[in-house]
Amino acid sequence: MTKIQEILEIGLEDYLEKHKIVGYKQKVIKEIKNCKSEKLGVHKYVCDECGYEEIAYNSCRNRHCPNCQTGKKLKWIEARKEEVLNIKYYHVVFTIPSEIYNIAIQNQEKVYKIMFKASAETLQELAEDKKYLGGEIGFFSILHTWGQNLMYHPHIHCVVTGGGLTELGKWVEKEEKKKIFSYL
Repeated sequence: MTKIQEILEIGLEDYLEKHKIVGYKQKVIKEIKNCKSEKLGVHKYVCDECGYEEIAYNSCRNRHCPNCQTGKKLKWIEARKEEVLNIKYYHVVFTIPSEIYNIAIQNQEKVYKIMFKASAETLQELAEDKKYLGGEIGFFSILHTWGQNLMYHPHIHCVVTGGGLTELGKWVEKEEKKKIFSYL
């Protein structure tokens, strides 16, 4: 059993008695708790030659499950390695204040589009400024809607090139400076 499943096994029922969690979140939490356990059923592998049998528990296949997504995550990372240049990359995260979560959750499609647009425009504007880089960067962005604590926390992760192309097509890099973005 994984660590998150152990935590859920110990404290989930008590937590649910004291706190209100919307239905779809309860469903995800229970799927993760029951992943690769007898509660989701089993299947049996049998060797045709020697008769050896092995029982395997079914997985929940939920996109939030650390058991189910580890393999997919590693495949995704390997596929991205084929697409990247041999340069430095930076991880930048954009989020919104918790005070507007209610607006965001009620208008998810619109708010998420605004978040993608604002984060992209911010990265591009800063990169084009000669004070920071003076070039056109490359990046990709991924939306996460939950934090590690499984609570609603919309944020965008960006992987950004450590340099960019000038108007003349020359590659430029700036010295590494730590920049932290917390709000759009």
